[in-house]
Amino acid sequence: MISVKDFKDGIVTNDNLFAIVKEVSERESKNGSKYVVLTISDGKNDIQVKMWNKTGEEISKYQGTLACLHVEGSMYNGQLSFVATTIRETTMNDGVKFEDFIPSAPIPSEDMYNYIVNMFNSMKNDSLKRIGLKLYEDNKDKLLIWPAAQKMHHNIKGGLLYHTYRMVKSAEISVKAYKNVNAELVVAGVALHDIGKLWEMVPTDGGYGEYTKDGVLFGHIYLGTSVVERCGYELGVDESILKHLMHIIASHHGKKEFGAIEVPKTQEAYIVSELDMLDSQLYMYEKDELDMKPGEFNHDRVKF
Repeated sequence: MISVKDFKDGIVTNDNLFAIVKEVSERESKNGSKYVVLTISDGKNDIQVKMWNKTGEEISKYQGTLACLHVEGSMYNGQLSFVATTIRETTMNDGVKFEDFIPSAPIPSEDMYNYIVNMFNSMKNDSLKRIGLKLYEDNKDKLLIWPAAQKMHHNIKGGLLYHTYRMVKSAEISVKAYKNVNAELVVAGVALHDIGKLWEMVPTDGGYGEYTKDGVLFGHIYLGTSVVERCGYELGVDESILKHLMHIIASHHGKKEFGAIEVPKTQEAYIVSELDMLDSQLYMYEKDELDMKPGEFNHDRVKF
């Protein structure tokens, strides 16, 4: 079966292409005619295809569906571009299943969830333990499937938990090198740094995220800080620990121009912000390397 990756690699055939339609947007050409740009995915790779003389109203019904397209590739201004000439929804006779096209975390969500919950259960600090367990247990169903982003890092089913799990594993090792750091505060901060994303976005059928009204108005950093504050006060935890944890969440993007409410002002907050950047960037490297051959350059990244 032809895949989106085949088209990205320049292997263009007359076979039908099955893909999830992630996004549909209407554009207007220089002569004023309407056309549509579709972002389609095979679960691992995305491409954009154009449909000429179509409107968003005509094609939007396919957004979020598994569709069958006839796509043709051609060179334009030195780059390979794609045009879809036909599109239809798949049927049982096509022999394809929607779930096979949903990108998912490579580790079972239950395993990652249990690891983090066990980590909270092992904590000596009762305040961190209670906040962490409360927020994880109350939101388990969401945590098992939520993506971490719409288009950037970990934008897959279970991506939020996968991003968090990898950061927790990194944090558990990192804190051993710094004796003056509150290790449990770092690990708890990592486990809760993106908790606001459960209210910032909702997962689509295709596994990636769409922003909620609160997500657009406030963003996950404010939402996460508020959720942890409310939880802490409801549980009556130590206020100093709560404020430290809130600061970690409020500052985890590192710089205000990157969306942080405040820059990190504690060692623990700084470590969490750096681990967040590390894991998100490494994920992007990993994605790029899937499409690279040894020695190739891609976005200034090299695979040897």
